[in-house]
Amino acid sequence: MELNKYKSALIGDNEDKAIEASNFLANRLDDEILTFLIDLLDSNDELIRDMAAITLAKNPDIRVVDPLFNAILKSENENARGVLVNCLAYFEIDDHFVDVFKLYLFGNFKVSPFAFDLLNSKSFDIRPRTLKKASKALHHFSHNIGD
Repeated sequence: MELNKYKSALIGDNEDKAIEASNFLANRLDDEILTFLIDLLDSNDELIRDMAAITLAKNPDIRVVDPLFNAILKSENENARGVLVNCLAYFEIDDHFVDVFKLYLFGNFKVSPFAFDLLNSKSFDIRPRTLKKASKALHHFSHNIGD
């Protein structure tokens, strides 16, 4: 019963209760809570998505990386993904160099600096195929600057 109270508070309108719920859920992260929070990353409500990402970042789990990138890359989240990208700093994202590089190149005024920081502070698994994909993204960027 207590768990449901905190789940409701996390998605509620009271910011103080949402922060308290975030701390509670992060400290008790199990499969049920993890699934609940990952599901919230698909929310249409930006604040709910952000609170879920912030909560997940407090207790990083590798299972969160792909759903977090999915939320970041959803076209409908394009103008509301700064917090999501910032939360990537707490996860192992070594297989996502190209995704982060594209966020740096094509991101808005919030996303691009966060992605730049990730590129400078994280270790990435870079292979020839990774470099080819990054080069392709850079080529696309350089030929579409005026668009």
